[in-house]
Amino acid sequence: MGVVQSAPNTPADAATDRWTAGDPLVLAPAKVDEKELEKKKKEEEEAFAERTTRTHVIALCRANNKFGITVLQAMLSKRQGNVIFSPLDLAVGLGKLCIGSDSTTREEFRKALFLAEVEPKHRLPAFAAVYWDTLRTTAPKGCEIQAASRVFVQKEFQMATAYRETCTKYEMAQVKYVDFKRADSTRAEINEYVAEKTLRKITNVLPVGLLDQEIKMLIVAAIYIRSKWNLPFEISKTYTAKFSTGGREKIDVNMMNTVSVFRAGYTTKLDADVVEIPWAIDHVRMVILLPRKPDQLPRLEAKLTRSMLENLEGQLHPELLDLHIPRIRYELGFNANEPIQKAGIKDLFVAGKADLSLMDGGKGLYLTKIFHHICLIVDEGQEDKTVSTPTFGRSSSVGSSAPASSAERVFKVDRPFIFLVRDYRTRAIIVLGRVVRPNT
Repeated sequence: MGVVQSAPNTPADAATDRWTAGDPLVLAPAKVDEKELEKKKKEEEEAFAERTTRTHVIALCRANNKFGITVLQAMLSKRQGNVIFSPLDLAVGLGKLCIGSDSTTREEFRKALFLAEVEPKHRLPAFAAVYWDTLRTTAPKGCEIQAASRVFVQKEFQMATAYRETCTKYEMAQVKYVDFKRADSTRAEINEYVAEKTLRKITNVLPVGLLDQEIKMLIVAAIYIRSKWNLPFEISKTYTAKFSTGGREKIDVNMMNTVSVFRAGYTTKLDADVVEIPWAIDHVRMVILLPRKPDQLPRLEAKLTRSMLENLEGQLHPELLDLHIPRIRYELGFNANEPIQKAGIKDLFVAGKADLSLMDGGKGLYLTKIFHHICLIVDEGQEDKTVSTPTFGRSSSVGSSAPASSAERVFKVDRPFIFLVRDYRTRAIIVLGRVVRPNT
């Protein structure tokens, strides 16, 4: 009797797989509908992106916030007076290089941007979501956030195909090739790009002399932000007041005033009063941390951490306030190389050490400069020609004395303070800074 061989096990899904006749050891796929496969693939990608935006964007923003506080501390140690910048805008600019980095350069990015807090496979989708959802869409009427962030590279360099495809997939601006050897025309080209992206709120972003033929790569990160409050301040109630700059000097400022219910409180760890002021779009809010004495700001700055800022929310409660805050009109552009390097990203700026090989396919590219420009306007939130240019003195058209109020507590911001503008959906800190002179 011959040997009886067992028939091979039948596949569980005969509609998907079948045995090939004459060869029981080889599986052959059944015919499938290509359109159905493509549809399923697209649905899976969309589901993955949805999971990323809901679950991991906050983690990425929290990492960006920690990076922002590190940069703030570096800037505070070197600068007197006002220090205001956008941690989110800087992180977006650097993130475009992080994608193309490798070896030690990538490790520096990972540590400085605290990317270990975000699962690697979710970093890119979350990064794209933060950029488009926070910087590009948080702009209802009068509540303006206009950002322009782009990488400019000397035209002799060419970006790797995979890098270009990644930028396209996640809808990030492609690297722009320019000729830094023609400094004047390149400066005009970059300035026009920023002006267009910020709806001409920022013009002539790059000063004369910033560009030269030695530049290989430049990041420009510019942002314009202007407040419009949930409950606008009345222009007629704005008055001239004294503002202590931290020492014996007191300057005149235009002080806005309103009486309403705000979330406010006191933090013992920072020894500061806190008020949260919602913008016209409720998830964007300005938070002011006010030391109780003008000379206590350095102590507050030294204690500032991400966890302390995050814990503030639980310490604030609705309270009727007679609120007084100064108008702020601040615009500054600066080379951000030094604070970024102090935050831990160093090799990126050094020829021969920077590894951006996933970006250009070699190791000849490095970042020469990262130029950050911010324009911040905090005013009554109404269109009025008296708002843009502060006027002082009792004859001012905006009033000469503070209105009387029966509110339970007066909250008067008449001394140096720390503030942040935050998107509460993602926890992203859009703007962070110290104000010593509101009108500069």
